[in-house]
Amino acid sequence: MSIYRLVVDQDRCIACHACEASCKAAHDSAPGISLGTLLVDGPRFEDAAEEATPIIVKHARPEAPAPLVPDGEPRVVLHTRYRACVQCPQPRCVEACPKEALIRRKSDGIVFIREETCVGCGACQKACPHHLIWVDPRKRKAVKCDQTASMPGWTPPASPSVPQAH
Repeated sequence: MSIYRLVVDQDRCIACHACEASCKAAHDSAPGISLGTLLVDGPRFEDAAEEATPIIVKHARPEAPAPLVPDGEPRVVLHTRYRACVQCPQPRCVEACPKEALIRRKSDGIVFIREETCVGCGACQKACPHHLIWVDPRKRKAVKCDQTASMPGWTPPASPSVPQAH
């Protein structure tokens, strides 16, 4: 069994938020619902003693000047992290659903919500330890990241409508 995970190359991320917009458009998410969130820390001056120190602090402390790159300019860093459903090996959301609307496929480990079965009760949302499931007020259904399996051009290894694991 191959386990699928969404991998984002943090070194290449420029914090443009296109990942969020793409996911939101693919899932037609309601306002305020983000199935994937880009967390951004920075830009900040890089500091040899600390991983990152706020720019304001650097300018306020002339005794501790910002580290310089070879050309004499301060080196600025940007830290990003994309936060989306981690597709838990034993997902609490699946166990909590009274209608068995959530399934975890054995073939790839992706947790799906079967919209035709979901009643929007929110039990899965309350059970998620990562707070990454929402109940869409327009659809009155639970929504979550499906690792881009619903994006055009991506074909999942098995049908999400056929439960393969609970």
